[in-house]
Amino acid sequence: MNGQPANTTILIEGGPMPGQTWITLPNAGTVWIVVEGDPLAVCELWHQGGTTTPITPGPANYQVGPGDAIVYALANPADSLKLGWAYL
Repeated sequence: MNGQPANTTILIEGGPMPGQTWITLPNAGTVWIVVEGDPLAVCELWHQGGTTTPITPGPANYQVGPGDAIVYALANPADSLKLGWAYL
């Protein structure tokens, strides 16, 4: 198979930086993302090509391309995070 399956979300824990979780998004479009939890060390969208968009706490809509990823890391591994997303 060449590339990511069209309708599959892939979860990658621990990389490329320790403590990070990457959730890859298979399709382009508008994604509703809600984040609750504090403190977060990192919470952003990583776009193909390497640019990033910060994800702010609370609900918001973001434009994504195929293979973009939601990336987060907690400031302390004992902290918790609530994260939800859906394509609109």
